[in-house]
Amino acid sequence: MRNEIKLTDEQIEERFVDHCIDIDDLVFTRDTIQNFVDSSKSYREYRTQRLISHDHLEIRGAQIAKGQACFNIEVIDFGTVRAALTW
Repeated sequence: MRNEIKLTDEQIEERFVDHCIDIDDLVFTRDTIQNFVDSSKSYREYRTQRLISHDHLEIRGAQIAKGQACFNIEVIDFGTVRAALTW
């Protein structure tokens, strides 16, 4: 899927402006941003969810199930493929 994004690894990494990441930190998926929004409805909880722009979603403090660790998700849409970072 990565090969469908017509940007260099460095250009993709730069889109995650608040993070110092390596391309290997990202997961590439065909799930849409709307899929991520819909999935978050089944989370036990999350602190905030914000659509930064039409192609950039951030979910903070997500917890899938009671007792599991909380995490953050950032998703950027690159056309046919999305890149997701969790931390």
